[in-house]
Amino acid sequence: MIDKYGHQNITDYAITGDALITNVKAEASDACMSAIALKPRYIEIESERFNEYLKDEGAGEALSRRRASDQASLPGREYYTKLAKVVVQPSKACSQDTFAKLVGHELEIVPQDDPRRWTAGGTAAVIVLLRGKPAPGVRVSSGYEGIGHH
Repeated sequence: MIDKYGHQNITDYAITGDALITNVKAEASDACMSAIALKPRYIEIESERFNEYLKDEGAGEALSRRRASDQASLPGREYYTKLAKVVVQPSKACSQDTFAKLVGHELEIVPQDDPRRWTAGGTAAVIVLLRGKPAPGVRVSSGYEGIGHH
């Protein structure tokens, strides 16, 4: 969590079903941003869904390799981690550029303007950092649960 005093680690949490739950004692006006990085893990995805996922993500080269090596009918495996940042409505205690603060994730998307000013159908200026360095040309998309793909 980032508050007006800087970074604070959250160590008291629990996993309940699909949810990660924690209680943080902070003055409401002190909370500025929260971030989490879950441990990397492997997942396996049914072959048709995985092939469609590669297509949707613009990973045509990987899909071509799967087909050329007769692996397109096998389940796909992916090593991934979930990274998230949540900007809490800034208060007088938080700087107005809290949204641009780095949290140190291996892959981090940093807004270049205030996300509260973004609108549906509009554009959003961001910089993508990989291991702390700009990663130009990276495809960025958004989505939400239930949309079917992102």
